[in-house]
Amino acid sequence: AAQGMLLLVAHVLMATMFFSSARDKFRLDATEVQQVATLHLPVPAFFLVLTGVFEGAAGVALVLGVYARLAAGALALFTFFISLVFVKFWSFDGPPEMRTMLKNTFLGNAAIGGGLIYVAVLGPGGLALVDL
Repeated sequence: AAQGMLLLVAHVLMATMFFSSARDKFRLDATEVQQVATLHLPVPAFFLVLTGVFEGAAGVALVLGVYARLAAGALALFTFFISLVFVKFWSFDGPPEMRTMLKNTFLGNAAIGGGLIYVAVLGPGGLALVDL
């Protein structure tokens, strides 16, 4: 029972990152819309909201354990993709402390991705509603 509770806490902590990010996407901040526009996608605001829906839904799946393996795998791929596309500390030419912050963000995202891979491989834990 204790192990299941700790795994649930871990899932909630990982999902919190995506819930917060999803909320930010729905605000349609001009800077974030511009970042999505750099991907040359039509209607960047739509893709920003779509990303928020994905992050929120996958976060809920991760917490509830419904399709948690699939959600964790998708969130891991998403996290690695976003980090490679938007958190490019290796090519940042600004102040060194900002480069360090970007590097730490990138490494934090990699660690979250590792945790998500763990869930994708081993499943949601004993307190999941359904282990699909």
